[in-house]
Amino acid sequence: MKKLYYATCQLFFEDILEQELRFLGITDVDRSVGGVFFYGEERDLYHVLIHARTIASLRLVLLQGDIEDPQDLYKQSLSIAWIDHFSSDDILACRVSSSGRNIAPENFLMLVMKDGIVDSFRKIGRPRPNINTDNASHLVHLDVHDNKTIISLELEHELFKRGYRESLQEKNQDLAQVQLIKKKKTHAHPAPLKEHLSASLLYRAQWHELMQDTDTVFYDPMCGSGTLVAEAFMMAQHMSPHWLRTTWRIKKWKGFNQRLFDEVWQHMKSRAIESLKENTIEFWASDINQHAIAMTRLAFINLGCLDSIRLMNQDFFDSKGSPKKGLILSNPPYGERMGTRDEANRLYARIGKHVKEYYQGWNVALLAPDSDMLRCLDIRAKHMNTFFNGAKRALFLRFFVESREEKRFEWSPLALEVKDVVAKQFIHYQAIAEEAYQTNAFRFYNNDHSSYQAICEYFNGAVVVQEFARRLHRDGGEKDTEPVLKTVEFLRIIQEVTNLTKIDIYHKVRKPASSRNQYEKYEELDVVQREVHEGDTKFLVNFSSYIDVGLYLDHRYLRRMIAAEVRDKSFLNLFCYTASVSLVAALAGASSTVSVDISKTYLEQARQNFKHNGIDTTQDRKHVFIRNDVKRYVSRIRDNFDIVYVDPPTFSNGTGRDAFDVQREHAKLIFDIMEYVNVGGKMYFSTHYRRFKLDNSILRQFEVVDLSDISHDTDVSARKEHLLWCIQHKG
Repeated sequence: MKKLYYATCQLFFEDILEQELRFLGITDVDRSVGGVFFYGEERDLYHVLIHARTIASLRLVLLQGDIEDPQDLYKQSLSIAWIDHFSSDDILACRVSSSGRNIAPENFLMLVMKDGIVDSFRKIGRPRPNINTDNASHLVHLDVHDNKTIISLELEHELFKRGYRESLQEKNQDLAQVQLIKKKKTHAHPAPLKEHLSASLLYRAQWHELMQDTDTVFYDPMCGSGTLVAEAFMMAQHMSPHWLRTTWRIKKWKGFNQRLFDEVWQHMKSRAIESLKENTIEFWASDINQHAIAMTRLAFINLGCLDSIRLMNQDFFDSKGSPKKGLILSNPPYGERMGTRDEANRLYARIGKHVKEYYQGWNVALLAPDSDMLRCLDIRAKHMNTFFNGAKRALFLRFFVESREEKRFEWSPLALEVKDVVAKQFIHYQAIAEEAYQTNAFRFYNNDHSSYQAICEYFNGAVVVQEFARRLHRDGGEKDTEPVLKTVEFLRIIQEVTNLTKIDIYHKVRKPASSRNQYEKYEELDVVQREVHEGDTKFLVNFSSYIDVGLYLDHRYLRRMIAAEVRDKSFLNLFCYTASVSLVAALAGASSTVSVDISKTYLEQARQNFKHNGIDTTQDRKHVFIRNDVKRYVSRIRDNFDIVYVDPPTFSNGTGRDAFDVQREHAKLIFDIMEYVNVGGKMYFSTHYRRFKLDNSILRQFEVVDLSDISHDTDVSARKEHLLWCIQHKG
């Protein structure tokens, strides 16, 4: 049975934690300030606990409710079966956090909750547990906002403590290094970044994507105690962030499952050992301070991986780059760590000059106290994020250092011609998308130049280039005398026109539809998502798992049309894909929606999108998702519907589904579905099969209106992407 958990994280990195949980397969998540709620099975709990890098603490939510006075809180506390979580012999502490309307002082609320806990034990004839804030084995949290309460049990705390730093002076593997640190302790670098914050910064810098290139380099040129490089190394090797942890608070919890914990741990360990054997990524760390290098060295000794890092006791400005490329991520000294403001400004100016001279082609991410440092760098940041490092506000700057070759890039006449087309299209359709359709997702290239056959779509700071496979296999015959632009040139054009980095451009190859590839995964990479909007509707699109991102832009017109007519009507979506049309219908006031698809992955993404728009389908039973083969579902259908949307694949087959050919089988499918369309209702039937012909029997039996020519918005109208009919009962 799924339970509700709450994971805390560094403020302003809630989106990163949510992203990480999704990477780990947790789909039912809800972001809040300072953390993320998520539902999970028992195995999910241990999977998150062992693998998540950005979590500070992990809690089990025991109760959510409303209170009007302290007596209500007492009743809530009394109602919880505390005996299921800890015993009378355990030592307990309570912590209260309140905001909004104050029902009572926090200290009083804490006493009331404690009374409820104590009395719950007395009620079943057990001694009361001990209360001791300083030496507690269990911590109970009460969070109150206005009259809303959440009572939770902290399963694990201080997850930012990894062990590679805390145990430095306890492990005597390198006694000389330990003595060096002890001797010069007052001069050694402080460790200003907590480990879970460092991991969050790595995600923000896209290290989880860059490390997919096994020939890349991670370099921290001002490494301090080595936290950033240690976290980058463990992430790339799939090592649990708690590789060295020996004590776990969760093991004192009565609900702890040692067998399941060990299973998840052993699976992680086996994967990490294999990854360590195969590792080709290089990790470099340098610092002008000898004692900082000693601390970093001991961190890797404790990890058992000293051979995996290149340590350099040198000034960054003495480095001369490398033929290899990768990510520079560093926390340069500033403020108390640097001295005067003027010294810090000069340091950042030197960093900017040095990376431009010696690290062309590298991605660079730096921490800075404010935007003045950005001006000192004299490099335009592609991304800039605000966060708190302890109590101090800071900026996280990311940029790409162009190589000399890129700066001197000479466009061929053909490339300049294509670039001019793409630039005009991008500016034109971006304006139309924002003004006419209120969206930040649009198509701007649609086979608009004969030299490069592709579709390019922009999704809120990312571009997907779908190149057609037939272009890659031209035979050079007489009919193919057109000049062909190289893919690398076209991607360079996209980068220039959109002002995006390389990692924000996703190049995919679209093959002709076949029974093999209809539902095939594109790549086995971590899920990379981004939010886009159409009006007030928000969609999470997926750039890494499939050819399609989860949102058909050519159906934007259809989504608006259904939203305009679905209020107070029942809606059925067959072959629903990620159910974007169902989401629009639900937000537009449909009395109910039913979404059917055979793909578990697509339905999970659909649920995410509903949750992302404030519709919790685990609570709101008006909106239902059904995993089934559509033909089987239709044969057993029991309800009637006012509006039905059907968008079948051209071909499909595979485990759990019957073989399907849209041209051969659409007539029977439409007849079967129309039996369950109410009088006055309608079916919208769509297909992306461009050679499709609607069967004459449908035209004879029903009122049919062909909407194909009018159902494409301006940005997708150049190429008739889909065919669409509205089908109703006659009379």
